[in-house]
Amino acid sequence: MNPLVLIGLGIVGLYLLYRWRKKEAPVQLTEGWNEVHYTGPEQRMDKALASIVGYFSTVYHYNPETEEYTLIQGNMTMVPCQVYWIHMVEDRLLTY
Repeated sequence: MNPLVLIGLGIVGLYLLYRWRKKEAPVQLTEGWNEVHYTGPEQRMDKALASIVGYFSTVYHYNPETEEYTLIQGNMTMVPCQVYWIHMVEDRLLTY
């Protein structure tokens, strides 16, 4: 097969994966601690968690390399494919 065709198919596949990821289903969060694998876009926490503002009290980022937790505050950035622990004060849906 022509290498240019393979590259084109790869680009189309990446585009479709990107479009699918953008239509991610909401995440049900329950009262208490929730482990969340963040799949939204890279953005400030206050924007990333806008759909649950007022319903969570604390957010930590877990770094598996250092095995440490970092407190995340409103002006800090949330990054896709990272694990966050969110403490909910009430059940809510997280949407991106």
